[in-house]
Order: sequence, then structure tokens, then C-alpha cells
Amino acid sequence: MDDLPEPTRLGTSTDGFQITDEGTAGWAVSTRRHAETRMQHRDAIAGQQIARLLAEIDEVTAWLDKANTKDVETVNRMTRFLTDYLIRTVDEHPKTRSVLVPGAKLVFKPGSKKLEAPDPDQFIAWAKANGHEQYLRRKPAPPQPAPEVAKDEFKKRITDGTYQVADDGTVFDGMGSGEVIPGVRLVTGDDQFIVEMGDAPEVAA
Repeated sequence: MDDLPEPTRLGTSTDGFQITDEGTAGWAVSTRRHAETRMQHRDAIAGQQIARLLAEIDEVTAWLDKANTKDVETVNRMTRFLTDYLIRTVDEHPKTRSVLVPGAKLVFKPGSKKLEAPDPDQFIAWAKANGHEQYLRRKPAPPQPAPEVAKDEFKKRITDGTYQVADDGTVFDGMGSGEVIPGVRLVTGDDQFIVEMGDAPEVAA
């Protein structure tokens, strides 16, 4: 692999070497060319080796996908069965958050609730007009920072029932007037149903 010939040196050590004429310049050019040729030779060999390895990887990956097809279908089907069982259990017992079954734990995580402010200016105007400055915050940025929606603070009032939420996420006064609060809405994420597998017993291959 490295058997390409070195150029004939002119009897000059490379320590402190200087090109002084066309002869020494030609030697430097020839030396560089041979080094580049050797590198190109190695690059070509490496490229062939890499191509062979990539082809082998593709072959192994194709084999793995084919070999796993039925088992992947089985895993997905059993997961659906377990998830359906968990959903029915939660429907029957709404406070349920997990169910232990032999070899696994089925976990229900209700979708998280997030307060969004698609039109913050409307909410800010409402808060100022109704004396609810506590639902606003100002960032310490000169010269006169504009107020922002204090989402965490307002969300607390939803939690304690001061404000309630309709099915479409609309927030309204829950203390009597039923006034819709402009500029904000509560969005609920998707529920999660998770199958946490325990340690598997030894099984025959």
C-alpha cells in the first residue's frame, strides 16, 4: 500500500532546508507530488473498504427488518390491547393513574394544561380595565417595559375556580358573571397511555 518510491534527495537535510535553485525546487515539487499520490492511493483503498462495509450494513439492516416484522406487529398489537384495557379502567375509575399487571405497569398521564395568550393585547386591556394588574408582569427592560401576561398567576385562578374553562378552551368568570376573558385560552394536551415493561423472565429462544 505504501510501496510508491520516494524521490531521490539531493543530499540535503530537511532541517533548515532552503530552496536555492531550480534543482532543489524540483526536488520539493517531486517530494510533494509523491506524498499526494500516496494519500490518493490510500483514499481509494479506504473508499473501497467503506463501500463494502456500507453494503454489508445495508444487507444486515434489511435482514433485521424482515426478521423482526412479525414480532413488531405482535408488540404493537399487544400494546393496543393493554392500552385499551387501561383506558377502560380509567373510564370506570377516573382517579386511576396506574395499573399493575403481571410483568408490567400501565400508566395513565392526563394531558397537561397550558395557558396560551393568542391575543395578549386584549387580555392586557381587560386586566387593566378590571383592576387585575396582578395578572400582568413587566420585564426589567428600559426605558418603559410593556406589560406581559402573567400566565402562571392567572392559571392559579383557573385552578382555584375563580375562572372556569369551556370545552373549547375559552376561559370565563366562574364566580357568577360568566364573562368571557379575552385574549387567553386553556389548551389541554393529549392523554398518554404508557406500558412500562418490567424485568422479563428467561424464555426459550
